[in-house]
Amino acid sequence: MTALWAVTLGWLRRSGALGPRRPSAIEVLDSRPLAPGHTLHLVRVRQRTLLVATHPAGCALLDNQPVETLPACSASR
Repeated sequence: MTALWAVTLGWLRRSGALGPRRPSAIEVLDSRPLAPGHTLHLVRVRQRTLLVATHPAGCALLDNQPVETLPACSASR
């Protein structure tokens, strides 16, 4: 019964039946694989832009800048 409830709630959220979604505070601007299991991610969190590296052992924050200090970029995936 719980699984049915979770699936139904997920479908209602995706369909917009529960009302408009609020904008997300987190946005992935770009990601680039470097090697198997190693990826760079450019992420905007509110008014900050973060450069994050992920790897098999975890992740590392490489840079953290205010949005205003970075040049404009467009996400391309």
